[in-house]
Amino acid sequence: MTKTELLNTNYDCIINVVDSVNAVRNFYATTMLLELNKPMIIALNFYDEFTKKGGKLKVKELENLLKIPVVPIVAYDIKSVQNLISKAKHARKPTDIFKYYNMPKLLKKDDFFNENLDNNLFVEVVNTRYDFIENNLQKYIFIPQKNIKKEGRLDNFFLNKYLSVFIFFAIMFCIFYLTFNLIGESLSLLTNSLLKFIFSQIIFLLNILKLPNIIITLFENAIFTGVYALFGFLPYILLLFLIV
Repeated sequence: MTKTELLNTNYDCIINVVDSVNAVRNFYATTMLLELNKPMIIALNFYDEFTKKGGKLKVKELENLLKIPVVPIVAYDIKSVQNLISKAKHARKPTDIFKYYNMPKLLKKDDFFNENLDNNLFVEVVNTRYDFIENNLQKYIFIPQKNIKKEGRLDNFFLNKYLSVFIFFAIMFCIFYLTFNLIGESLSLLTNSLLKFIFSQIIFLLNILKLPNIIITLFENAIFTGVYALFGFLPYILLLFLIV
């Protein structure tokens, strides 16, 4: 769907949203979009987190390199988004910064994501993109080495090729144990007790009002039973949502 829209649809510009905290890591997709030679603007999202980590961004230098507008944004800040929209009006085509610039011209339309590329050409294209990122981009988007090392250690631990599967199952076990045993069961019992008390008081009130037995039975065996079944399981769902 995305490939078809990018290649065959007429549009004003591409707004390429990139996580600024991991911009260098995520810029590979940006290089592919630049090769389309379409008007584009880059929105560096999570800029508040980027600055908290001590990140430094050279916007003007990055714009001069890519020849397209680069806008730091915080997605939940309305003014930031409005600024992006106003600058999107000035989106422009990038210059010839890649050896394989306008790559889609070298490929069939169905090959945009390299499904049928010749292996040698594919390797050369990929290397060209990564070389561009490593040799140029890191000069203008910088996070202190200590923060990179800290994140790298976490990545190496959780994504370890030998331990990652065991870590995943350990985390899932802890989540389900907390949800359905340690905390969830207590919350469910508390909810059920509260519902029973409320329902008993309502039935008592209906009896005082001397309503027909069919109405009382309807409340007791139909409505209350359904509500009880629903809310009895609700604590598990909410707890699972909060933990995840």
